[in-house]
Amino acid sequence: MFFRDIKITMGMDVLRCKTPALIKKEFTMHLIAYNLVRALMLEAACLGYIAQDVLPLRPDRVEPRARKRRPKNYQLLNKPRHEFKEIHHRNRYAKTLS
Repeated sequence: MFFRDIKITMGMDVLRCKTPALIKKEFTMHLIAYNLVRALMLEAACLGYIAQDVLPLRPDRVEPRARKRRPKNYQLLNKPRHEFKEIHHRNRYAKTLS
């Protein structure tokens, strides 16, 4: 298994539970869902007529690429913690040149 790919594909980059027991359950449910989707894909691949179905032309269809979850507004920790100085701005951090 390629865990990094599965984690991003299934939306597991941010786990929402707070206790270790619930995180284990959430992780297990993600793996079950992933395996069910893969089993359905395998079953669909075995039916030959699905692969021959061509999508119709949709000239006015627009599907913009966008991400719903925005990156965190924190600085990058690019120095050791004892040397790091936090820049206090309103959620905007500039990279230091040092």
